[in-house]
Amino acid sequence: GTCSAPNTCTCAAGWSGATCGSAICSPACVNGACNSPNVCTCNSGWSGSTCAAAICSPACVNGACNSPNVCTCSGGWSGSTCASPVCSPVCSNGGTCTAPNTCNCAAGWSGATCLTPVCSPTCANGGTCSAPNTCSCATGWSGATCTTPVCTTACSNGGTCSAPNTCTCAAGWSGATCTTPVCTTACANSGTCSAPNTCTCTSSWTGPTCATPVCSTVCSNGGTCSAPNTCSCASGWSGATCLTPVCSPVCANSGTCSAPNTCTCTSSWTGATCATPVCSPVCSNGGTCSAPNTCTCTSSWSGATCTTPVCSPV
Repeated sequence: GTCSAPNTCTCAAGWSGATCGSAICSPACVNGACNSPNVCTCNSGWSGSTCAAAICSPACVNGACNSPNVCTCSGGWSGSTCASPVCSPVCSNGGTCTAPNTCNCAAGWSGATCLTPVCSPTCANGGTCSAPNTCSCATGWSGATCTTPVCTTACSNGGTCSAPNTCTCAAGWSGATCTTPVCTTACANSGTCSAPNTCTCTSSWTGPTCATPVCSTVCSNGGTCSAPNTCSCASGWSGATCLTPVCSPVCANSGTCSAPNTCTCTSSWTGATCATPVCSPVCSNGGTCSAPNTCTCTSSWSGATCTTPVCSPV
């Protein structure tokens, strides 16, 4: 400056004071000292031409540095440098917050906050995924993914549970749980189907389907069992078991039918049906045996055996 009057200085541009020793900064230094015209020497933590800019080190990532090393974070961010995203509500089950309100879920979880378990493959038949790869099955189903039907009473005899409480039976079986045997041809005459194609017959019947009658005593002489304990006899035989021979015509004079159409006669009779009398000795001289040991003589003879001649007149 110049001394323009006694003890009066006229200062050069940029200076002021009684002796022009004070530098002028315009605009004024905010957080520093003006040591030369329009040159600010900033306090620690400040910068800029007027020392109005705060310094944050490290720098604020998602926010503003409003005072030295103090960051004011933008919405959704936190931390000393505003580098940490904020998730509200927080990420669950090991999920990480990778951006404001954005979760990166751990394996096995999904959803906005990683609260939804993931099942792969998905749960079938109305099952719900209750934990990672863990299904809670609906009633009637089981298995890792609820694809195995449940039959409350197990399917028997090789049957398979094909749907809840529904059995698909093996060949030869039927019924809700495959316990009823199937006989392709029904058991007759009150027989029961006791195993596949196996009939258990009553005492009066036999055979694969209980259609063959049983005769306690076998039918003889070619007779056939036509009904329980009933024989149909062959020609020439009769009786309950076909043991009685049939003679037609019947044997006469106390003769017995000893075989079909074969008579066994008493000693007084002979012939096919025992109708011929026996005379012993025989009738002589043309006499005829008209009854056992009874001769009917011709007119010329008489006597028991017609051996006495008849003389007429006497």
